[in-house]
Amino acid sequence: MTVSTNIKCDVCGHTFTIKSQMDDSIFAYDWPIEIVCPECSNHIALHMNYPDGIKPSSYIVKEDGKTHIGYSATLPILSEIYYKEGIGSFNPFYSAYMNLCGLYGIAVIEKHKITIAKIINGIIPYKSLMIELLPFVKLDGNPEYLLNKLAVYFKQKRGEKRVTANCLEIYNDFIETIFNALSTAEYIKQRSSYMLELRNFVDDASTEQLQQLLDCASPFQDIDKWLISSAYPYIADIVNHIEQYLPATFFSSIGAFSIPHAENLNILTIDNRQVSDDYARGFEELMKIVPFMAAIHNLKHNGDCNHYKEGEVEYTNALEKFVNKTNGDKKKEIYNSYPSLKEYLEYTIENHIRNGKNHEDEVYDVKTQNIAYHFNANRADAIHNERLIDVSFRVYLQLVVMMEITILINYIKKKL
Repeated sequence: MTVSTNIKCDVCGHTFTIKSQMDDSIFAYDWPIEIVCPECSNHIALHMNYPDGIKPSSYIVKEDGKTHIGYSATLPILSEIYYKEGIGSFNPFYSAYMNLCGLYGIAVIEKHKITIAKIINGIIPYKSLMIELLPFVKLDGNPEYLLNKLAVYFKQKRGEKRVTANCLEIYNDFIETIFNALSTAEYIKQRSSYMLELRNFVDDASTEQLQQLLDCASPFQDIDKWLISSAYPYIADIVNHIEQYLPATFFSSIGAFSIPHAENLNILTIDNRQVSDDYARGFEELMKIVPFMAAIHNLKHNGDCNHYKEGEVEYTNALEKFVNKTNGDKKKEIYNSYPSLKEYLEYTIENHIRNGKNHEDEVYDVKTQNIAYHFNANRADAIHNERLIDVSFRVYLQLVVMMEITILINYIKKKL
């Protein structure tokens, strides 16, 4: 079922007809709708809920739109129903669901429905809670206060038993619950084997080895500080607007992790500015923990956090290669020296996107949803082109990777 709504740009008067694919998620949360006017480049931020429909209602008009747009809150949009000019410009019976079924088949689309159901039931009702709990997550914080906050949120009686876990452990257990709802079967199958190997190594490692790991990495990155000041706030912020990334999770549902994706798929739940901001932040936070990931790799394979050996190449003081280096140089070290870590971090640390965002030099094409990132101010041809939905998918990968790393760190700390 689809519902059509006509709206008018409040800057230039251009009209649109938005044809929304309806599903049960409309009862769970407000749908975000992000439109860029092709006439004047005005960004129009709307939301849709039940029973009110599209808001703000001041945008709604009676006349049919000059531009017709297919919309879904949970599915990507094929180009056949994206920004089509003129009345009757696409088949009135077409919808995002029908389009995708024609390309991928019903069975594949049903796999994505499972992902969406997990997120709606396991994350959406609690997404703001992650931010609300952050003030209680401190090294010297009182875990009883954090648990009392949870009890108030869920309208339960406050616990009277003695609390044995600290604030970081409690918060990290919550992150693990969110991760289980957000990760897909295909993600676990294709992307999590590296983390499983590290977890198995931690199970077999001695207490002395694990303490050496934390001690060795600390001069390069204070682990607890990274968790409290970087990882946790980033995870909480992205989860707090996870509904904007739901169409991008489609690729994880179907196991299509390589970027760029060949299909012309679009996303209308988030705009390029938000995606670029989220990606740049995720890149920075992940690069801070790269020395720790290199340290655990070296400990696992060579018995010492600072001892690197791959084939004929061997050296000590391996972590020194990450000191006073740019993030671009850190990425090169990972890609050149740590192939398994490179594979795990693939698509999460593309510095051309981050550089283009930092230079405030990106050009968005609303008709194709291509973002052109000019990543080197000294070279006119230094441009990285990527579709909005692919950058959105990178942010999803950053989020689940960040969660996995925090879960691993907490697992190590519990072993000590």
